[in-house]
Amino acid sequence: MDELDIIQLRRNPEWKAVLQVYYDLQQQAREKDPSAECWIGRQVEVAGVEPGNLSAIHGKLIAFGFLKFDVGGRDVGVQYQMTHQGRRALLGETASADDAADFAESA
Repeated sequence: MDELDIIQLRRNPEWKAVLQVYYDLQQQAREKDPSAECWIGRQVEVAGVEPGNLSAIHGKLIAFGFLKFDVGGRDVGVQYQMTHQGRRALLGETASADDAADFAESA
């Protein structure tokens, strides 16, 4: 990840809001089951983000390597998982080495 990635996230607060939602949901899933892969269903509502912008924002977050996706089929639909790069961009240098190691295992 380079500085441009972090700058883009800072310049686009809606991106950060969406990424924060996936981060929070993954953290909650990990608390329930530390061994879970933590794939999160596509979020269609995010506070402070116009619903019509969400599709484009998901695409940008994938393009910048902040999210990865999996097409789970008809029953599950599209699922997302925050990448290590996304976590670093969101949390900046405040993420601990333990956090980074834990997240690297799931990426």
